[in-house]
Amino acid sequence: MILRLPAAAALLLFLCPIARGESGLVHEKTIRVALRYDDCSARSPAALEDHILAACQRHGIPITFGVVPAVGKGDLKNPADTGHLALPPERIARLKDAVQKGILEIALHGFAHRVARSGMRTEFAGVAYRRQDSLLTAGLVDLLSVDSFTTTFIPPWNSYDTATLNAVAGHGLNTFSAIAGAAVGPENLAIAYAPATCLVPEIRAAVLEARRRGTGIVVPYFHAFEFKEEDPARGAFTFAEFEASLAWLAAQPDVQPMTLGSLHGLPATGREAYIAYSRWHRMTPSFLEKILRPAYRVYPVAGFPVPGGRLLLALAVLGGYLLLAALAALAARLLVSRFRGSGRLLIQVLQTAGMLAAIPTSWIALTRGLPVPFAIAMAILGCSLGIWTGTRVIRPNGRISGSQSQEIPI
Repeated sequence: MILRLPAAAALLLFLCPIARGESGLVHEKTIRVALRYDDCSARSPAALEDHILAACQRHGIPITFGVVPAVGKGDLKNPADTGHLALPPERIARLKDAVQKGILEIALHGFAHRVARSGMRTEFAGVAYRRQDSLLTAGLVDLLSVDSFTTTFIPPWNSYDTATLNAVAGHGLNTFSAIAGAAVGPENLAIAYAPATCLVPEIRAAVLEARRRGTGIVVPYFHAFEFKEEDPARGAFTFAEFEASLAWLAAQPDVQPMTLGSLHGLPATGREAYIAYSRWHRMTPSFLEKILRPAYRVYPVAGFPVPGGRLLLALAVLGGYLLLAALAALAARLLVSRFRGSGRLLIQVLQTAGMLAAIPTSWIALTRGLPVPFAIAMAILGCSLGIWTGTRVIRPNGRISGSQSQEIPI
């Protein structure tokens, strides 16, 4: 029997990845949300993690645990400390059960989560490729007892380099989650980039912004210490507030909860999308990072949650460098006012040379996303401007001149 058009359309709607809200309206699930919990290890609070998994099970929200298979003993910020702690058998059993239920994805979160060098919060960045490769090998072997099909990697402290990406891809790990702004692998690496985008208290704001845009990926990430019950001093939310966020997510008809690994294959997680999303994050001066964080709550398009938000983000980042240039100009102007005669002439020559070098350097650094060279170039431009204004003088008749006769410094 041939279905009538309305009946066929109704059947198609039920078969497509859509949801019906309480109003009866049909909503396409255009917003992907992937929860990421870091630092699960032999040293992390097992009871809390059991509660997290139970809450996710109750609300049907899958989650990715970044697991440290052989967490270091002692001070993790001291590379001289030795020894490791493997996951206890009972923890392995509970994690494995959650994996089998489909509520948990296991991601490799480093090997020991111990710094490679003093003063550097990284286990991988700047480390030789062979060493990185061996850490990944050991970590994946240890995770076999929990999940034999690990495909996601989360670098400790979100710190990595190009060698890390090459090693990750070499081990068949195809989903990579850090924080935007660091290295990007070569084009031939089949890696999905799924950066962390927001914190747990920002989940609702991030989803609402994604809804305003019509689509987007939201990756909230968190640690045990962010629960007030675990660490009253550093905690940002209670467990009840966390579970309320899960319940709210489950009630959103256009939200598709996913694991990080299930994001692989989406066009939005490709290399070019990640480069575009990371461009201004990479260039952001450190003193503006927290202020500009709301612009990165939704992947893969960075921008403030207002019309013209992408342009405002670019202007905000550039404004930080203009502030640096202004301070450099002020300091140079004050300094040059102390020089006279041939000393001032030499400074003027340096000012011209600095200007000629800084203009192309700043452009190259900006287009290639190189924050340190760009900051240096902007400081040089500021100094050049300060020298130029400092060597301009006002004659008694009110005219500006560069000569040294009858000069009154500004």
